[in-house]
Amino acid sequence: RNFYKDQKHHMDDPKPSPSPQVNPEFIELKKQVRALHEDLDRKNEMVAEQNDELKQLKLALQKLQHDKLEVMEDAKKARAYRDELETFKVQSAKAERLENEVLKYRQKAEDAEYLKKRVTELKQQNELMAETKTLLE
Repeated sequence: RNFYKDQKHHMDDPKPSPSPQVNPEFIELKKQVRALHEDLDRKNEMVAEQNDELKQLKLALQKLQHDKLEVMEDAKKARAYRDELETFKVQSAKAERLENEVLKYRQKAEDAEYLKKRVTELKQQNELMAETKTLLE
């Protein structure tokens, strides 16, 4: 690239020509070479810009791929948490059902204890009545 610029500068420098008359074909060729160099420079700049843009796009792609992996990891964790939550809900419902059963059995145990005391009291009353009947006869 620098070589072409150096050549361009050499062509731009007016040098006294040895002959008083310059060949018109030479001048035309010189213009074409200059135009081609300018076109080449412009295209080289475009390539450099596109390379820079490509680098930026590659970096953006890498970031997006990294973000995608993070999102996939988060989704995996979310599914695991959802499954764990469902398990806890099932366990919670089972625990609540068991607590209700325990309350029922406690109530039955209290009722049984009351009835046991009542039976004992009635037996004592029955014995007293039997003794009273025996005494009265």
